[in-house]
Amino acid sequence: MGTAALSRGAVRLACPPRVLARRLFVSKVRPALTAKDMFDFLASSDIRASLIEQIKPRVDHYSSFCVHVHPDDFAAVSSPDLWEESIVFREFLGSVRHPIDRYEHTLADQDKVSATDQGPTTE
Repeated sequence: MGTAALSRGAVRLACPPRVLARRLFVSKVRPALTAKDMFDFLASSDIRASLIEQIKPRVDHYSSFCVHVHPDDFAAVSSPDLWEESIVFREFLGSVRHPIDRYEHTLADQDKVSATDQGPTTE
């Protein structure tokens, strides 16, 4: 067996398959909420978010977000039980061209999540 065949096979076996995040559009939350606040709320609900992008809303009375979550957590994040009644959410299929705020999860942030956060509200 040649070295190229060994390295190619080893790389394919050693690398876990890449997990693609699913995205959720969340809107009509309080305007002061930041991407980091949204991440902290989701983490306190045991939802693995990798990226939160704040989208410019049509009006200034609320905030909107594109939330990137692990596929196994998509059912939990798209559950009406997680969100207040007035918050709008659905699967995000578009693209975010110019986010006004962005928070990307890193391993260093994993231990800094606040479990006391009340989560997004419409106030």
